[in-house]
Amino acid sequence: MDRGFFMIGVVQPRNTLNIGTLIRSSHVFGATAVFAVGAAFPVENEAAHGFDRHVPVFHFDDVEQFDHAMPKNAEYVVIEMHEDACDLRTFVHPERGIYILGSEYMGVPAEYLALRRRTHIVQVPARESVSLNVAIAGSIVMADRVMKEEGRQARQQMFRDRSNPRPERDHRRKTPPPDPA
Repeated sequence: MDRGFFMIGVVQPRNTLNIGTLIRSSHVFGATAVFAVGAAFPVENEAAHGFDRHVPVFHFDDVEQFDHAMPKNAEYVVIEMHEDACDLRTFVHPERGIYILGSEYMGVPAEYLALRRRTHIVQVPARESVSLNVAIAGSIVMADRVMKEEGRQARQQMFRDRSNPRPERDHRRKTPPPDPA
């Protein structure tokens, strides 16, 4: 992505493997940082397979500490199965986004939806209303962000190319075609 930034993290993660997978996916999709709020274990762990050397990983004790540390010019995007959620397929990602995931069992606590900042609630589409694995849900959201941004850049390039007139081409052959015999 040429502009903006994004961070992704989990509130009250329950599994070190999920955090490790999220760290690896964050590196692949270009996240600025990964965070965990209220983790009961070290966030940097062997499940990250060393990718935590390339993506900063932050740990916060509670919602207040988290909210205070986040860039003030960023928008929160809560990934949650919620009645007011926007479908990910139609969601327009903010230029500066902080993606918040909850644990599979508890979801994102309501206090995160009430923070005094622009907050979007987005749901990953699924055939059944069953909670996805948090690392998989985060990876799907990051992939969606990257694909939409690359599509936007491709459309911009296409319009730039259209606005530059092409040089006139001489359609007459300079040499005769080769003899097929």
